[in-house]
Amino acid sequence: TLSLNAIISKFYSGIGQEKVSREKRERAEKNLKELSGDGFNPEDIEFAVDWTLANAKEELYDFSIIKHTIGQAMAAKKRIEAEKAQKMEAERIAAQKEAEEAKRAKERSRIKTYKESLNADERSKLRDRANSEIRKIGQYKEEFITDYLIEAKENELISQQLGIKISES
Repeated sequence: TLSLNAIISKFYSGIGQEKVSREKRERAEKNLKELSGDGFNPEDIEFAVDWTLANAKEELYDFSIIKHTIGQAMAAKKRIEAEKAQKMEAERIAAQKEAEEAKRAKERSRIKTYKESLNADERSKLRDRANSEIRKIGQYKEEFITDYLIEAKENELISQQLGIKISES
C-alpha cells in the first residue's frame, strides 16, 4: 500500500512530471482528502490512478482528474475482481473434476486388477452371478442383456466386494 504522498508522486510520474510544484501537490492532497471523505481508501485511489493512467483518452495534466475517473475505475475494479473470482471458481471446479476423474480411474484400475487376478472358475462364477442378478431384477428385455451390461454388473459386484463406492461420471 502506498502513502497518499506516494500516490500523488505516482500519478505525476505516470504523466511524465517528475517534479511537482507545491501548489499542484497541495491541490492533489486536497483532492485526496475529498476522495477519502467520500469513502475511498488509499487502495481504491491508487487503483484509480493506475486505471486513469492506463485508460485516459486525452493527455493528463492534473491530479483532480482522479475525482472524475474514480467511478469508472471502481466499476472496472469490480469487474476485474468478479472475473478473477469466476476464474478461480472455474479452476477450483476443474481441479475437483480432475481429482474425481483420477479417483474413478484408480477405482477402475483396482477393479480391473482384481478381475484379472481371478482364475477361470472364479471368473465364470462372477459372470454367472452378474448375469443372474441382472435377470432377477427383471428390468431389461433379453435382447438388451449384452456383454457390456454383464461386465458392468461384474464391476459393480467387485466394487462392492472391495468396498469401493462407485463414482458417477
